Amino acid sequence: MELFTGTSGFAYKEWQGSFYPEKIKNDDMLPFYAQHFRACEINNSFYRIPAERTLLQWRAQVPAHFEFILKAPQKITHFTRLKEASRDTLEYFLQVARTLGEMGFGVGDSATNFVFARSPLPGRELFKALLRLGVIIRPLDEYGLPHSVRISIGTAAQNKALFNALRRVLAKVAA
Repeated sequence: MELFTGTSGFAYKEWQGSFYPEKIKNDDMLPFYAQHFRACEINNSFYRIPAERTLLQWRAQVPAHFEFILKAPQKITHFTRLKEASRDTLEYFLQVARTLGEMGFGVGDSATNFVFARSPLPGRELFKALLRLGVIIRPLDEYGLPHSVRISIGTAAQNKALFNALRRVLAKVAA
């Protein structure tokens, strides 16, 4: 089994100064990201399938071994909950996935999901503290939720690492 480590998305301005260099240009984020990770889930396919031109631009910015994973559209997963009404969207999504595979994109299942959580710390502060421990979450202050975060649910081992890192960060705050 080959393991690919990555995150859900890569273009987050709130990562500047903690993961990305402070003054990085948007166009330089993906190449920088690809120097540190081997995969990335494409978030915007949840809302709409990216244009072929965009996908080809992304592919050109990363090494050959880098994998992109498509997130299934919300119409399939949330609105119709895999019922017959989502058949056209599912067929279209699978066709896009096949085409991406032919273009050199790695397309795989993403069995994980995420939770929104209220944080005892400001979300951005918690994000930076966890990033220093090798754990990435997403602060939600850009959505007007300064004490909330999005946490992806992972494997049992990944969740344990998250919980251990959270305990370390919160213990420092309590001390």
